[in-house]
Amino acid sequence: MQYVRYAASSMIDHGLKVFLATLPESIDNPAYKEMQEACANRIEVLFINKSISNHWRPGPLGTLVRHFAYYNLFKDFWNTSAEAKQSSVIFIPYLDYCDKVFSTFGSPFGSTPWSGLLMRPSFHYPAMGVIAPSSPLDTPECFLLNTLLRRKNLHVLFTADEPLYLYVQSFWKQYANKIKYVLEPADLDEPLPQDAARKALGLPANKKILLVYGSLTLRKGVDTLLQAFASPSFPKDWACFFAGKQDDEVRGITSSEPCRQLKSKGIMFETDRYLNRQEQTFAFCASDAAWLGYRNHYSSSGVLSQAMAIGLPIIGCKEGVIGWTLSRYEHGCLLDDRTVPSILKSFTQLRPSSSDFNKGRYDARFSIARFGSDVLSGLL
Repeated sequence: MQYVRYAASSMIDHGLKVFLATLPESIDNPAYKEMQEACANRIEVLFINKSISNHWRPGPLGTLVRHFAYYNLFKDFWNTSAEAKQSSVIFIPYLDYCDKVFSTFGSPFGSTPWSGLLMRPSFHYPAMGVIAPSSPLDTPECFLLNTLLRRKNLHVLFTADEPLYLYVQSFWKQYANKIKYVLEPADLDEPLPQDAARKALGLPANKKILLVYGSLTLRKGVDTLLQAFASPSFPKDWACFFAGKQDDEVRGITSSEPCRQLKSKGIMFETDRYLNRQEQTFAFCASDAAWLGYRNHYSSSGVLSQAMAIGLPIIGCKEGVIGWTLSRYEHGCLLDDRTVPSILKSFTQLRPSSSDFNKGRYDARFSIARFGSDVLSGLL
């Protein structure tokens, strides 16, 4: 729903009429209410009166079944909605749910031009220098995306994956105008001074803070990070802030005796729940660096955009789009691996924050308005 809000607000600001096709239960979602509030309740809702599963089998077969389910959902809706057929262009905010079937069978929207935001292809990683394991599905995925770009009713394909955009520009030049790169926006409130943010969160003023933010699982590499913080060699002027809901495995670690000692010494702080936008803003503004030392994570991350938007240096994995981005833009330091010595080394390599949130602004490239404007320019 967030990408709908980002795009729709810009469309409405430019005088366009926006229809939202969605399931009836979506209007109970807080994100829907937030979107309508941001758009002054000017989004007209067209209900899709057909249910769809929220649970899919893992693996390629489950993915294919899901793609067909969403394709048929769109097709049935289009064939029964006179209002939808009034649209000049259609925007699918998360095309990854159905792009393979769109590639194979074309659009279910007749001759109406359509666009979509694609986030998760990975076949292009080796060619673009992104460190990631290869997959036997890389070749068919490459073929299907090439086929999708050839579909005549595809107006433009949006992606927040910069390596994918550059791949098309380099190797499929004939489709260069069919793909548009949009930066993942940093959905935060107005920034505030670091000392005010720390006071709001109860964080110390005399420590540098490493932010570990998001849904916290072991894939975020938090177990080894905490081992590093417990090391006698760890810099004494740093503390970590775990901001986000922890799963049971992480909670088992953070409630252990070694972590209780870290907390009692003022080295570890935590907020074990989901943070609203204001609290997220506090967390990023209060910090001196952000942790993205993830395991087996190869796509990009919203945390990456949020940290870059306010100039926080990042300690991140060398793999995936995260590692590729940090290397390309020299925004922090890459972990050689996720061992304690590598983590300790990274803190000696961190450059001072280039953040200007104390001046009351973010990097405008990551603004919601910029994202909406980029989508709008691609659709028109």
